[in-house]
Amino acid sequence: MREERWVVEVHADHAYYRRNLASYGAEYRIPDFPADRSVRRIPITGEGRFSIGRSLPGRHRVPPEIDLALDPGVGSHHGHLQQQDDGSLVLIAQETANGTFMNDSCDEVELRRPIWLQDGDRIHLGVWTTITVRTVPR
Repeated sequence: MREERWVVEVHADHAYYRRNLASYGAEYRIPDFPADRSVRRIPITGEGRFSIGRSLPGRHRVPPEIDLALDPGVGSHHGHLQQQDDGSLVLIAQETANGTFMNDSCDEVELRRPIWLQDGDRIHLGVWTTITVRTVPR
């Protein structure tokens, strides 16, 4: 029985981008922050996994459900979200060059292990992307 419904809000996060700029050395070419700062809302519905990644032209027959194609730092198979039988939502991060971070932590999340998410948790990945998870009232 599902007790929660979820939606994710995907946006270009300037604070996360600035943190990345500070952590990379001058020898790295960091892409410019995107002009489009609109928030995309994606409902997490039904059974199964919602893949998070960057579609690459000519390489994917089916793009990820949460397609972050505009962020060059996102891996093609960065991770996925999965709603559990009890309605909870978990993140499972995959190995990528740039890592996955939660909330304000500078420590990468543990790979291939479920991380139970709470309303308002922020998933940081790529160069500037933040995914905020929200519960939706019934």
